[in-house]
This record gives sequence, structure tokens and C-alpha cells, in this order.
Amino acid sequence: MVRALIPLACMMLLSCAPDARSIKLTDVDLSDMDTVQGIRSQLSANDGAIFANYVVKHSLTSASFCGHPLVDPNGYPPKTVGEAIELTIVRDAEDRAERIAARRPKNSWELKQERWDDLVSERDMLIDSQSMLLAKHGSEAERLPEWKSIEARKVDLESRLREMKPTVFKS
Repeated sequence: MVRALIPLACMMLLSCAPDARSIKLTDVDLSDMDTVQGIRSQLSANDGAIFANYVVKHSLTSASFCGHPLVDPNGYPPKTVGEAIELTIVRDAEDRAERIAARRPKNSWELKQERWDDLVSERDMLIDSQSMLLAKHGSEAERLPEWKSIEARKVDLESRLREMKPTVFKS
């Protein structure tokens, strides 16, 4: 008789249980995988997979935390499992779009812009090197062979930047 009542009691408890998507995240220990699995089992297969992804990648307590907290447009973290699922869907779509954009071929202007940025960065590093030489050797730095080498490379870079400027910055 008691064994016959156990399945009935379980069904009654499950019918009283809140919708898994409405479970508050503050009420859940996301580091307890049994709890996470219990919630996941109450969700659809798709939502369960997304929730698991949230727990692994986007939960602040996860060892695999992606480093970017998941927040809604107002800057608040998800409050419920459902919000976590929805925000994870959005973030994962954004991440996919970024990966696709990074793989797409670049047009000629983007390539020129990248080359320009590389040359400017190289020039800035040379200027930093000269500053370090000045700090270390004072006015004597300008007589050092390294200084002359840096100056020659800077002149070359400046020339290349002048040549590129009209193609990168159309006025």
C-alpha cells in the first residue's frame, strides 16, 4: 500500500514544484552539479543545454567562467533560470557573430587600416625606445648608435605613413 502511494506523492510534489524557468538563481547553489542537473532535467532539452552552458561559462562561481558577467540591458545579472537562459542565448549569438566576423575576409580598406595601425604602433614603440634611452643616458643618448638606428627607422616609418595616409583617410 505504501509503495503504491510513493509514485502518487512524487507526482503531487512535481506538480506543485515551480516552473524550472522561474527558479530564482539566488536560491540555487550553481556549484552543486546535482542541483544543476535536477533543474536541467525539468527543462526542455534545448533549455537544459543552454542552462548548463550558463552554469559552466557564465556563472561567476564557475571555474570555466568566461570573464564577462552576463547582464541584462540594464546591467543586472539574471534573477531566474529563465532569465539566465535568455541572456545566455543572446550572449552566445553575439559570440558566434564575433567569431564569424573575425573569420570573414577583410576588404581592402580594412587591410590598409590594419597596416596603418601596425605602422603607427611600430613608430610609437620606437619613440618609447628613444625616451628610455634619454632617461638612461640623458643628452648623450642622441650620440649612441641605437639612437641613430631608431631615427632611421622612424624616418622610414614616417615616409610610409605619409604615403599611406591618402588611401586610408580619404578626405
